[in-house]
Amino acid sequence: MKRTLIVSALIMLIATPVVKAQTMDFSPRQERLKQHIYFLASDSLRGREGGSADALKAANYIVEQYTNIGLSPLYDTWMVPFTASSDIKALGNTMDQAYGILYSNRKFRNIVAVIEGSDPVMKHEFIIIGAHYDHLGVKGDKVYNGADDNASGTAAVIEIARILVERKAELKRSVIVCAFDGEELGLLGSTALARKLTDAKDADNLTCEILGYKGDTTLDVQATKRFKMMMSIDMVGWLKEGKALTLEGTGTLDGCKKTALALGEQWNVPIRCKKFETSMLTATDTEPFAKRGIPTLAITTGLKSPYHKPEDDAELIDYEGLERIVQYLSELTIAMASSSDMNPSGQLAAKHEARMPFFELGLTAGYNRNALHYTEAAFNTRRLYGYEGGLNARLNMGYIALQVEGLYSHARSLYPDSANIYGSSLKCSQDAITVPVSLILQIPKSRMNCFVGCGVYYSWLMGAKTDKKDYTLPLCDEHPWGIQWSWGMRLNHWNLAASYYFQMNNLFSEEANALPVPLVRNRKANVTLTYYFW
Repeated sequence: MKRTLIVSALIMLIATPVVKAQTMDFSPRQERLKQHIYFLASDSLRGREGGSADALKAANYIVEQYTNIGLSPLYDTWMVPFTASSDIKALGNTMDQAYGILYSNRKFRNIVAVIEGSDPVMKHEFIIIGAHYDHLGVKGDKVYNGADDNASGTAAVIEIARILVERKAELKRSVIVCAFDGEELGLLGSTALARKLTDAKDADNLTCEILGYKGDTTLDVQATKRFKMMMSIDMVGWLKEGKALTLEGTGTLDGCKKTALALGEQWNVPIRCKKFETSMLTATDTEPFAKRGIPTLAITTGLKSPYHKPEDDAELIDYEGLERIVQYLSELTIAMASSSDMNPSGQLAAKHEARMPFFELGLTAGYNRNALHYTEAAFNTRRLYGYEGGLNARLNMGYIALQVEGLYSHARSLYPDSANIYGSSLKCSQDAITVPVSLILQIPKSRMNCFVGCGVYYSWLMGAKTDKKDYTLPLCDEHPWGIQWSWGMRLNHWNLAASYYFQMNNLFSEEANALPVPLVRNRKANVTLTYYFW
C-alpha cells in the first residue's frame, strides 16, 4: 500500500509540470484564437451555412469581438445585409451565377468595420483585409465545422484588427476589416461588398465620411483607385503541415514580394510568393475585387487540412503557427497602410481579367479520329486514331473571336476495298499541315465559358501511304479543303475543343482503280487542348 502511494506521488510530481508546460505554451493571443475557432467551429453552429440562422450566430459573435476591440462600423449598422439576387450579374462566372439564383431568397450579412488612417490625405486610401465566416453546414448527419475553412481566417482577422487598433497611430491609410458571408455559395459576400464600395450609387448610409462619396456620383471609375490592396485570409490554420504561408498575387503590387519576404524572415514565418492566382478550379474572396482592377493577395497555408470534410475540427489547428501568421499579417498590413512606394503594378491574374485580351497565342495538342467517306455510296470506313499539334492564334473582339491555327496532322483510316487484293483492309495514313480559320461565338467578359465556332480549313497534304509497301494511293492534284465546326470550354489560359472536319473536294484521283467509287473524302473529328501563353 505504501509502495503504491509512493509510486502515485511520483507520477503526480512528473505529470504536474507537463500539464503546466502544455498550458503555458499558449500565449494570451493563442488562447483568444482558440476561443474564436472553438466557438465558430463548434457543433452548435452546425457548419455555419451561408445565409442561415447558424451563420447569424457566427455573425453576432464577430460583431461582439469587433465591438470589444474598439472597431467602428463602416456603415450605419454592423451587419450589412445583401441578397444573392442583387448581385447575380456581378458574379464572376456562370457557375457562381447559378448558385446566386439558387440562393436568391436567403438573407446574407457581411460585417464591415473601419480603422481610420492618421494621415489627412492618405486616410482616403484603403487596405482591405477580409475572411469569409460561412462554411458548408450539415450534410446528412454530418456537421461540417470548417475549423480551417474558414474559422481560422475569421479568427486571424479578429486578432489582426486588435493589433491594428492598438497601433492605430502607425496607419497612414485607412483599413477596412471584413467578415464575408456566402463565400462557399459563390463568393456572394465579397461580390456584394466590392460593388458597394466601388459604385457611388451604393455608397449610402455611411457613418464614415472618409470614403468621400457624399453627393458625388462620378466616382464609379475613380473609386477603385482608392483601394490599394485587398487581402483574403482563407485557411491559415495548418502552417506546420503546410510548411509555408502562401501569398498569391504579389505581382499585382509593386514592392509587395520584397516586403512580404523580409517580414517573413523577421517573424519566423516561411513565405511562399506566387505572382498571380492561377488555379482554374478554385476561387476566394479576392476575385470580385481583382476584377475591378484592385491589387489582391490570396493568403493561405494550403489544402493540407481536411478540406471540405467533417474532420476539419478545432483541435487540429496549429495555434502556435496561427499566432505567428497573425503577427506577420499585422506587420504586412501596417507596412502597406504606411508605405508610399506600394503602387498597383497594373498586372492582374489571367483568371481575374474582366475581358479576354485582344490577341492570344497558344500551343495546341490533341488526337483525331479519321474516316474515308465514299460520297456516292454514303459509306464511311472505320475510324482510326491519329494525332496533331501546333499553334493557335486568336483575336478576341467581344462576343466574336477570329481563330487561326497551324496544325501538323497525322490522320489514319481504313482503305477497305483492298480486301479483294490482300484479303484484308489496308490502313491508310495521311500527313498534312492544316490551317483552320474559325469565327468563335463566346462570352466576352469571362475567361471561363463555353463557346461554339465554325469556319473553313485548307490542308497541305504531304503524302498518303498504306501499310503495304507495294500499294500506293494516287492523290488528287488539289490539296484537301473544306468546312469545320467546333465547340468547347474555356478555362482561363486553357481551351478544350472538339472539332469536326468535312472535306469538300476529292482525296484520291480517279486513277485509283481499286476504288469502286472515286469520290472519297476525309471525315475527321478532333479533340484538342490549347494553352495560351501570350
